[in-house]
Amino acid sequence: MAAVGHAVRRRAADGGHRPRIDGPPRTLLLDEPSVGIAPRLKRMIFDSIQRITSDGTAVLLVEQDATSALRIADRVYVLEHGRTVREGRPQELAGEEYIRQVYLGV
Repeated sequence: MAAVGHAVRRRAADGGHRPRIDGPPRTLLLDEPSVGIAPRLKRMIFDSIQRITSDGTAVLLVEQDATSALRIADRVYVLEHGRTVREGRPQELAGEEYIRQVYLGV
C-alpha cells in the first residue's frame, strides 16, 4: 500500500532521503487489501476505502474480490493475462453475463 501526496524530502539517519507526507494524500494505491482477511474485517476495509474516497482521495484498487470492488468503484477495468478485457461503470459490468459468470459466480 502506498500513499501519494505532497512528498517532502527529508534526510534519513543513513544519509539517504525519505519522503514525508504533508497533508492528506491525493491518491491511495491499494494492492489486494482483502487477501487472507476475515469477512468481517474485509467489510471494514472496504467501508474505510469508501470513506477515504468520499473525502476526495482518489483510490487505485487492485482486487480479486470482484463483488467488493464493484460495490465501491466508480470505474472498473477487468484485466486478464495482463490485458484489459472489459472496462466501464460497475453497474454496467455487473450486468454483463460474462462478468456475472466468471467473476461474480452467478
